[in-house]
Amino acid sequence: GEGAFANNNLKTIDLSGLTRLIDISENAFNNNSITSVDFTNVVNLQKIHNNAFNRNRITSVNLSQSTNLTEINDYAFYGSPITSLTLPPSLIKIGKYAFGFNKITDLTLLGYISIIDEGAFAFGTIQRLDISGLSSLTTIGKYGFANNDISENIHFPEKLRSVGVHAFSKNAIPKIVYNNLSNLGYGSFQENKLNNIDLTSTRISEIPNYTFYDNSYSKVMYLPTFSGFSKIGMYAFEKCFITNEQTIQSSVTEINKYAFLNNKISGLNLSNANGLKLLDEGIFKNNDMSGTTLIIPKNVEIIALEAFNNSGISQVNFENFKTDNAINNS
Repeated sequence: GEGAFANNNLKTIDLSGLTRLIDISENAFNNNSITSVDFTNVVNLQKIHNNAFNRNRITSVNLSQSTNLTEINDYAFYGSPITSLTLPPSLIKIGKYAFGFNKITDLTLLGYISIIDEGAFAFGTIQRLDISGLSSLTTIGKYGFANNDISENIHFPEKLRSVGVHAFSKNAIPKIVYNNLSNLGYGSFQENKLNNIDLTSTRISEIPNYTFYDNSYSKVMYLPTFSGFSKIGMYAFEKCFITNEQTIQSSVTEINKYAFLNNKISGLNLSNANGLKLLDEGIFKNNDMSGTTLIIPKNVEIIALEAFNNSGISQVNFENFKTDNAINNS
């Protein structure tokens, strides 16, 4: 039952051969000194509940024979210095911080997992992550893989639609294949080492604040071409060292403050950006658009403070700009 063996000084747990074990209850082995758990032949296990093995010292988890297991719930193995993890293909959900603060270096996830919840593998030591084989994965929650050491390319599976707030922030990821992604969270790829950002295949409608902030390695970047793409948030691409020309399409209605601050953008095409009414504060400040003639879109009403300050623009065409509109020290 719940908390049955919590708050003891247990060192090892042998569950091998418990073929009738279906659930491991909430807090069952919470707050012990467990270093190993034997799940051999625990074939009918279906759920590991919240905090079941929280606050222990487990280094290896092998659930490969638990082929009916569908859920590992919140904080189930939180805080254990796990270096080896084997999960069954039956698994559907990994709960909040289930493996938070792990010591895994190489993680491949397979099977039918559809949800990797908040912080599931956050604050660990993962260097290589392969989730490309998760054919049912739709959602990675906020902080899902944040604060690890991931330093190899990541290929998102075809059905992945949502990546939450800071889901992959503070890693060293060089490249991501985004596929059909449609929803991003605040700062989701912040502070990595991305050397290429290609969002053309996605169905993203909004790039939130700080999404790609501080990926300061020289790169080309391609925005979504999806007709529903409408908004770029504050600081979304600041300090990304983007070098190629950027074209803003007509569906975009908002580019918020400092969205492209401190890059190396070589050119800017706003000629069809007729959804924009505001060119916000510092949006293209500190770039390298030498030789660019900037055409102000016809529906722009305000050009805000330092919008193009130190951007290297050679000429500005105000032909479409109404004389009673405002320019604020751009």
